[in-house]
Amino acid sequence: MASLDLLNTITEKIPKDITVNIDDLMMDKTKIKVQGDTDSFEHVERIKREFETIPFFKKVEVADAKLAADQKRVKFRIIVDL
Repeated sequence: MASLDLLNTITEKIPKDITVNIDDLMMDKTKIKVQGDTDSFEHVERIKREFETIPFFKKVEVADAKLAADQKRVKFRIIVDL
């Protein structure tokens, strides 16, 4: 699958009612790393669950989730095995 197709798929799977800022997105032939921030830990879990519904994603893991310095946002890193 082409990188642009993967990006489109990821974008479509993020629930529309969640505010997400993606700071970094890295892809290679075996992994995707998505790093950003959102409003809550629950939203991080919702994004993970949505990514798990993508058939060619073998494993989806929240590698990191913590409160940002302002204590208002949750910074996260999700790693996907292809």
